[in-house]
Amino acid sequence: MVFSVSAVLLAAADPAAKPAQKLAVPPGAVATAPSTWRFTDAQGNKWIYHTSPFGITREREGAARPITPEFDDVKAVEDGDVIRFEHPTPFGPLRWQTKKPELNEMERSVWNREQARRAGSAAAQE
Repeated sequence: MVFSVSAVLLAAADPAAKPAQKLAVPPGAVATAPSTWRFTDAQGNKWIYHTSPFGITREREGAARPITPEFDDVKAVEDGDVIRFEHPTPFGPLRWQTKKPELNEMERSVWNREQARRAGSAAAQE
């Protein structure tokens, strides 16, 4: 057993393996919400950076998120020209807002679902 553990530790300490570079919010990124930044790189790619309990993450701006069962409980509320979203997580509610013309595929689906629910409940009350 000791030999097995030693072999695993030696394999993990492979000198050829490069350490993973930690992601950081680049200088010049613009804060758009608490723990969220937007940044356009030299190639013109637009990125959104977030801080999470696991470190910094990034995703392409406008990248479509798949609609999965975990987004069934996302709530959306209209507030002027923006839609405010709320998604419960184990770390507390995740809240964000997006301007109506900038909704991504997942946000648009959630917003359409909320509008259909409201139309259905309004029709039921009549």
